[in-house]
Amino acid sequence: MTTKRNSLYEKMDERMRKLENSLIAHNTRAEEEHKRQTEIMKNIFEVYRDIKKTIYGNGNNEGMKIRVDRLSQAEGNRKWTIRAIVISILGIASSILTYLFTDK
Repeated sequence: MTTKRNSLYEKMDERMRKLENSLIAHNTRAEEEHKRQTEIMKNIFEVYRDIKKTIYGNGNNEGMKIRVDRLSQAEGNRKWTIRAIVISILGIASSILTYLFTDK
């Protein structure tokens, strides 16, 4: 009876050792995965920070948002200037034609 009991205890001990080893291996893999995920998140945050700095700028340089806004304003000013020049040319041409074709 004691040999059966000892055998049963040995089997239980063996199963417990296997379970403990399995848990240790699982914990090790989980810790490695956590480190890997942490590194990935760190890289993602760095990329996000760089993109944000590119779009909005920082204290030293302008971001793309400001540059695009300034380009848009410059384009509006350019259109207004071209229209003003065209209207001025038309006015001058009208004055010249009026001068040439009016009776003196």
